[in-house]
Amino acid sequence: MDESKLVSVIVPVYKVEQYLDRCLKSLVDQSYSNIEIILVDDGSPDKCYQICEKWAQRDNRIKVIHKANGGLSDARNKGLEFAKGEYVCFVDSDDYVAKKYIEILYNLMCNNHTDMSAVSLKEVFSMEQEIDENEAYEKITTVFEGKEAIKQLFFNDTFANYAWNKMYKRELFDNIRFPVGRKMEDLGTTYKLLLNAKKIAYSTEVLYYYYQREDSILHKVNIDFYRDKFELSRERYEKIQNIYPDLKENDFFYLEVLLETYPKLNGIMEEYDWVKVAKKAFSKSKKMFDSKGKLKCFLFIYCNRFYQYINKYK
Repeated sequence: MDESKLVSVIVPVYKVEQYLDRCLKSLVDQSYSNIEIILVDDGSPDKCYQICEKWAQRDNRIKVIHKANGGLSDARNKGLEFAKGEYVCFVDSDDYVAKKYIEILYNLMCNNHTDMSAVSLKEVFSMEQEIDENEAYEKITTVFEGKEAIKQLFFNDTFANYAWNKMYKRELFDNIRFPVGRKMEDLGTTYKLLLNAKKIAYSTEVLYYYYQREDSILHKVNIDFYRDKFELSRERYEKIQNIYPDLKENDFFYLEVLLETYPKLNGIMEEYDWVKVAKKAFSKSKKMFDSKGKLKCFLFIYCNRFYQYINKYK
């Protein structure tokens, strides 16, 4: 195995003392050993400080950054500042990865001459490690580029929109950072990296284990969550629309975001000409909606007060 290239693995750390050991063990045990593991302690108030330092003493590939709390995006950005690898990947500290996670991601990029790579994930609900290195399923590699690569962001059956489960050439981040202070930060970042890369190699091999916990960021839905989802989706929609105006998946996704967020944000969104945009998006993506979805879109666009009323108490 060629291990001539250093890979930087960035791990944001905050309030994960019961999960951190599991995550770090999976990283230090990687079959690809030429890695630096950058732990960004984002001002965690629990025992994460001590756990990070303990692991740094065990393995000289681990580097620890302690900083004031600034959120997930800020922690990832700080990790990027310190990363020395030619390749970069992210792992969330409550998740864990298979032994060949880095090796497979690296080989996917090298063998297919891409700037990004991605592998499949599995949602896990138990603290017991569920990795099965011999799991029987068909392992297929596909290379996506241009519009087809962007299209995959709108589906969860390939590499999806996550920052983790992927590897990147470090240079892709030269002019890109995660949006600080925002929830759903991947929504505002991954598409930009794909537009820079143009090409990504994806394997169906399950190598990333995504732990589901009730106190995670995505399970804390409030007004800020809806506002960030709307604003980041709007920014992404407009950027992709300018480059790939016939990508109806972009219209379909954005219209669904409008349907979801408008009942919570109608005061904010009235400053934005959403009716014109919604009509255009619906005309392009109408065939992608089922009958119920088409009715929701019709009520949203043409009977908006009634749509607000029936969604008021959801």
